Amino acid sequence: MSSCANQEIVELLTSPIYLALSYLQQMTSLGTLVLTGPAIYLLLRKSPFHYSTKILLFLSIFFANSFSLVLFSIQTTASYRAYKYGAEPCSLLFDTEECHFQVFFLVFSSYGLLTTPIAMSLERLLSTIAPKFYEQNGAWPSTFLTTFTNRPETSGALPMSQNRKSAGSHPGVLYVWLLTHFVMSPRVPVEFVASCAVPPTPMMKTLNFIATIKTVAMILCIFINIMILMYNRRTEKDIQFDLKTQFRQREALLTSQVTCTISIVLFFGFGIHTMTQLFVSFNPDLFSLTAANYTIKGFYTLPYAAMATPGLLLYGLRYIKRKRRRMIKELTEAQETMRSRMKDLSILWDSTYEQKYSQP
Repeated sequence: MSSCANQEIVELLTSPIYLALSYLQQMTSLGTLVLTGPAIYLLLRKSPFHYSTKILLFLSIFFANSFSLVLFSIQTTASYRAYKYGAEPCSLLFDTEECHFQVFFLVFSSYGLLTTPIAMSLERLLSTIAPKFYEQNGAWPSTFLTTFTNRPETSGALPMSQNRKSAGSHPGVLYVWLLTHFVMSPRVPVEFVASCAVPPTPMMKTLNFIATIKTVAMILCIFINIMILMYNRRTEKDIQFDLKTQFRQREALLTSQVTCTISIVLFFGFGIHTMTQLFVSFNPDLFSLTAANYTIKGFYTLPYAAMATPGLLLYGLRYIKRKRRRMIKELTEAQETMRSRMKDLSILWDSTYEQKYSQP
């Protein structure tokens, strides 16, 4: 693309619809930041989750906020430039060098948002098939799963010329964040793009490939979550007379419901955008430049999934609180009813015994 925007691009970037979509994404990003405070407070103070689950939920919130901050910065800068340079086509576009760090953190946060639910699904599976091992190992499951599921795809999403030897040796997602500056070596040809949310052309093939792999993994994890929910419900019926085990099983079911919901929402947020982008890129004859940009921007659903992460966590914690109260009440009443029935049976047994053996 030339350093000067043509008339079609100028009309696109300054159109009310395009700017309205940018403002909506900005408001969504701010909504994520607003919901994060209460979500963290409840997660720290009033959360029944296992320590390992808490770590993964904190990582989800971290990626959601990282993504929202970067996206807010990108959309604010683009909107400001559209207003200020709308009549200057040669000052309207961004070059990929000035967008390099924003693109990297946007990609990093996007794949973090997608990968953490995969780790949560595998963690739920581990807690179901090996509950004693899961309870005894504290934060180890989440640390291992986060490291395993966040292997260097994030740094691999950058062009090969930007990867140094140290980029592939990081042990986990947080180390990728700390070592970001080591892999930032912009050696790709300079391009001019309409927004810093648009990655350079050399990155697109790798990004689409990784997005497809992650999406398939996410679909498998959704089926895992559904199977876990069905298994927990079935197990709950089998242990209805063991009140202590039943209470633990119901808590595991509630935790699985919350993490499953977050995983499904993030999958749809990422999947809708990915499918739309792939459809537009594979069918260029069906879309004009303006229609393609409107479609991709309108179906850029990841900001809404990011905002839903702390929002669903808030709702899930309140839902668990209500369910726990009801569950404790039901189990207490069931225990009292059981004791009452056992007492009645004991009285009936004693009276029957006395009547039988008191007769001459």
